[in-house]
Amino acid sequence: MGLSMLNNLNDQNLPSSTNSALASFGGVTAFKKSRLGTIVKLCSTVDSKEKNLALEKAREYRKRNIKLKDRAGEILYIPNQKKQAPVCSCGKCRIDGSAPVGVDYNQKTGMASYTNLQYCGSVWVCPDCSYKISQERKKELAEAMKGCVDKGLHVAMLTLTVPHYLGDDLRALLKKMSKAKHSLWSNRNSREYIADQFPMIGHITATEVKYSDSNGFHPHYHILCFLDKQYQKEDLEIIENELYEFWAEKCVKAGLGKPNRRNGIDLKMGSNNADTLADYIAKWGIAEEMTQAHLKIGKNNLQSLTMWEVLELAQMEASTTDKYSHIFKTYAVAFKGRKQLHWSKGLKKLLECPVKDDEEIANTNTEEDPTEVVHALFLSPQDFWAICYHKKRAEFLELVESDFAKNGIQTDLKSVRDFLIRLKNARRFSGGQGGNLPLCERTI
Repeated sequence: MGLSMLNNLNDQNLPSSTNSALASFGGVTAFKKSRLGTIVKLCSTVDSKEKNLALEKAREYRKRNIKLKDRAGEILYIPNQKKQAPVCSCGKCRIDGSAPVGVDYNQKTGMASYTNLQYCGSVWVCPDCSYKISQERKKELAEAMKGCVDKGLHVAMLTLTVPHYLGDDLRALLKKMSKAKHSLWSNRNSREYIADQFPMIGHITATEVKYSDSNGFHPHYHILCFLDKQYQKEDLEIIENELYEFWAEKCVKAGLGKPNRRNGIDLKMGSNNADTLADYIAKWGIAEEMTQAHLKIGKNNLQSLTMWEVLELAQMEASTTDKYSHIFKTYAVAFKGRKQLHWSKGLKKLLECPVKDDEEIANTNTEEDPTEVVHALFLSPQDFWAICYHKKRAEFLELVESDFAKNGIQTDLKSVRDFLIRLKNARRFSGGQGGNLPLCERTI
């Protein structure tokens, strides 16, 4: 009996028992179809939940970053001074003063973003720019590691630290550490030992700093050493002991305390896996904690705070001159003008690794698929000023996202209009494509 015949019979007014028998005859096909439909529906539900969770995390991360950026700007703001720290105006000033601030919506990610805004590129004090820059540096270093492997080179990881105490001047501490490190590479005794026993093709240095209520600032160096040979563990232990003696000597001559043997130096061979090494580098005080949008600070880690954790504590303070705000400002002043990574001469060329400028990275559009991006609306200078003044940049983008999610690409952005009305500044609002483009009269 064919399937078409079954359908015809089921359509007739037959006794229920007959229909039941016929149903059981074709039950295998019906059951499989039903089960397959359930599985597809379940997978679709799971994917939808994962997408919603990812979207929620991304929004929370964006909101947290903007709040921390605003707090950093408040801490570093100097009254009655014309030139302020770049982070004070990050994401608030227009690139083109003759064009308005725009808002785009990415249909694939469900996220909205501002356009025609200048970002500061401050890797040390702006959490938003720091994360963008660190992710790009990670990509650059992954490429460098691939070049290293292709050329048959090996990598060792060296950490150098110095004694530090509560009340130390961070700026002076960094200057002395820099002098000691320079001496380690250039002074005759250590230079000749390294050339003979641990010859390096080049090295990349990152400076990390943490803070402890007990011991103050704790700056230290992480160094990737590029070598033409692999060292065994026992050989590295001998080299580490010798390097410690040189490092301790240079620290004392630079005016620092003598580092102890346990904490002063650490040397180990790195993995030849490019991604593993890039991940390791990305954790040098920059990227790791920035991926944790729900970061909580407990009593146990108050003795080892990253600067983003210090900034988060400063956010809870009433004044920008209170304890953690003062610590963050001290750190910002000390690190001003420093590079996140320092490459030894000729290494970039050897590993064929072009490196972008911090500000260039911060202001580069990183949208993976621009075809998924649609223009949502333009904002007049007064509208955007009101949004910044009331510290609603993240909330405003969430409203745009909500309108698109509910009404699709043809949305009239009602909640956005209502929001601007509540801000008492909606008279020059212009909706998406086809609306009149309001020209800006000045740069915000």
